[in-house]
Order: sequence, then C-alpha cells, then structure tokens
Amino acid sequence: AAPEVEAAFLYVLSQPALTTPEMKAARRVMLPEHFHVANNALVFGAMRAIADAGGTVDAVMLATRLKAMPAPKEGWHRYITETLAVEGVHASAPPSEYVKVLLDKWRARETIRACASAIDRAREGTDSLTLIDEVKGAVTTIADTQTGGTGKLAGDALRDAWSGVVAGRMTAS
Repeated sequence: AAPEVEAAFLYVLSQPALTTPEMKAARRVMLPEHFHVANNALVFGAMRAIADAGGTVDAVMLATRLKAMPAPKEGWHRYITETLAVEGVHASAPPSEYVKVLLDKWRARETIRACASAIDRAREGTDSLTLIDEVKGAVTTIADTQTGGTGKLAGDALRDAWSGVVAGRMTAS
C-alpha cells in the first residue's frame, strides 16, 4: 500500500475511539513486514505488542514502547502525533476504506504465498490431494478475514491463481 494509506491506517489505530472491528482484524493478521515504510513497520509492531499485552494503544504508549528503537529525526512521539496524522489527513476517504485496502493487499499476498508454496511442493513431488488440502486450509484462513473489501474474495482469487498454476504445469509437461 502507498505510504499515505499506511500512515492513515496507523494514525487511526493509534486513536482508540476510531478503531473499528475491521481495523482490529487488520491489526491481528498483518505483520510489520507488510509495511513499506520502515518507521511505519516499527510503529505497527509496537501497536501489536501493546494490544497483545492488553494495553491501550495510544501515542504515549507507542512512543514509550519505541523509545529503544532508532528514532526518526523528529522523535517517535512527534512522528506518531504529527507525521502520521499529516500524511493520514492527506488521504481523504473514511479510515475504514484504508483498512479495506490494506486487508485486500494482505489477502492477495497471502493467496500468492499459498500458491507459491503449493507450486514448490508440487515440484518436490507432493501429491495433488495433499496440496489441495493445504491450499484449502490456507485459503479458509485468508477468507476468514474477508470484510467486504474492494478486491476479490480470497476463494475467487485462489481459483484464478490455481487455474494459472494448472495451465502453467500443463504447458510445461
């Protein structure tokens, strides 16, 4: 996702009053490595750690948690309260729309990862029924995060991706 989408998402997550069920779902399934901006990845990692420990995610708690990390030139508190807020404000859609974009990107990456794993295991000689069961399980997990986002349902995306895998394997034979 674009840096301004990441910023909008992180800014809203740092405002407990604005957090929706979709945002909680995104916080649960996403990982810091899903963020392109390194500081955003650190902020998100801190958010998850605070939330997992049962704490309240806010600017003060985030800045405290990030104190030991290499800080941006403006410092963590200012980065959280100003930089994310300013970048997030440039994005004009409701916060829930950005969450849908981020969840859609996550689902797409996870679907690709599941298919790539199936391709690798097929090349290693894993039988097709085992591959189908593994991919089905992965897709079920991915589909459980569906919140009516802007993209395809995970099952549809996987079906399309799997068709491409089968077509590729058939032409390679």
